[in-house]
Amino acid sequence: MNDYPNWEDWAHPFDHSRNSGDPDDQATGGDDSEPSAVGDQPYTCRDLPPAPASRQRRSRWPDVFAEARRHPGEWRRILEPLKKSTAAQIASDIRNAHTRDPRNHRLRGFIEGDQFEAVWGEQERGAGVYFVWIRYVGRTS
Repeated sequence: MNDYPNWEDWAHPFDHSRNSGDPDDQATGGDDSEPSAVGDQPYTCRDLPPAPASRQRRSRWPDVFAEARRHPGEWRRILEPLKKSTAAQIASDIRNAHTRDPRNHRLRGFIEGDQFEAVWGEQERGAGVYFVWIRYVGRTS
């Protein structure tokens, strides 16, 4: 006996000779879609999408900036270690956020008029792990 499934026992998506047992399918003859222009075989069937594997990702940046606002004038290190290029880009985005249109930020959580200082660097020299430090300066006019 081989380990291959018997493909004849599997329902083909375009095979309407088998009925799902759904009363709606029985009422419509098992076909809930309009025939296509090419032939009488439909290209879709009624089905619910799978449940998402995880919750939608949430940006941490609004929380980071809110925390910095609660400690004005104090340097705060962002705890997540970053690559050198990422740390440099994030620090630049934070430093220049007050000069840009709030709709065009790569990071979420900026409030129009807020100004932050930001620097990046290694916590320990030669470790190859980089961090970003931010300081809330205040509101620009």
